[in-house]
Amino acid sequence: MSRTTILKISVSVICLIALVLLYVFGGRVIEDDNMVFEAGQADDTTDAFVFDPETLIYDGTGDIDFLEGVTLEGYNEEQLKSMVYIRISTGDSLSEKIIEYTADTEEGRVRSMRNLLLRNYNGPSIVLPDEMPTVTMGTVDHIQNLMPEGKTYRVDDGFGNDMRAHVQIDAARSPVNSAEVNYTFILENAFGDRTVAKADAIISDVPATIVLTDTAVTVKTGGYFDPYDFILSATAADGSSIMGEVLCDEIDTSIPGNTSLTTSCAGRQLRCA
Repeated sequence: MSRTTILKISVSVICLIALVLLYVFGGRVIEDDNMVFEAGQADDTTDAFVFDPETLIYDGTGDIDFLEGVTLEGYNEEQLKSMVYIRISTGDSLSEKIIEYTADTEEGRVRSMRNLLLRNYNGPSIVLPDEMPTVTMGTVDHIQNLMPEGKTYRVDDGFGNDMRAHVQIDAARSPVNSAEVNYTFILENAFGDRTVAKADAIISDVPATIVLTDTAVTVKTGGYFDPYDFILSATAADGSSIMGEVLCDEIDTSIPGNTSLTTSCAGRQLRCA
């Protein structure tokens, strides 16, 4: 038998053994007996939220419980106890929300989401009266107690429920009128929707303001002095000029010494600036 024939027979035997191995082991090559891997194996070692129902529905009746039907389960289906944090965002429409649940367990952070459907929901709203009540210096920060009852002042959570007791009211004195206060009414409901309304009110007891050019004047004995020359402006609480109502004491300049001068407006409180 020639060397060439022996070589051909050897190659054929090797190929036959390879085909047998391919058939027995299905083409798998095991390099390490300690390494085990199965493709597509599910990760069943994590905690997760379970929702029942998947979509929470609320129609504005009673209080809503965002944890209704929420269970935090471990990978062994054991219920876990952990602080759950909730964040709500708007979905495809005003009445469709997304609730995101987050919790920290021994396995790490767990996060999941479910839908919230609000039936007959129109979003929060604030209706203010055409004419705001007049306030005083002592009631500027208590405008809520002065607001009228009825339809002229309404705060709605979006389902027709009265939310006047929950509205936030910010007050700021007007930078151009000392007798005016600017109010901002803010309502943010449990679903993350927010509405804002603004209105101005007059402070009835703000004193009139007299602005003087000088607060100390020196004149010669017997010299000319007109106190009205030293009044720059006189302004009522509503911002109008009251220069014509200002009254000043008469000063006898023939008497040397220091004299106090009183400037007033009949029937008005005054402050000098």
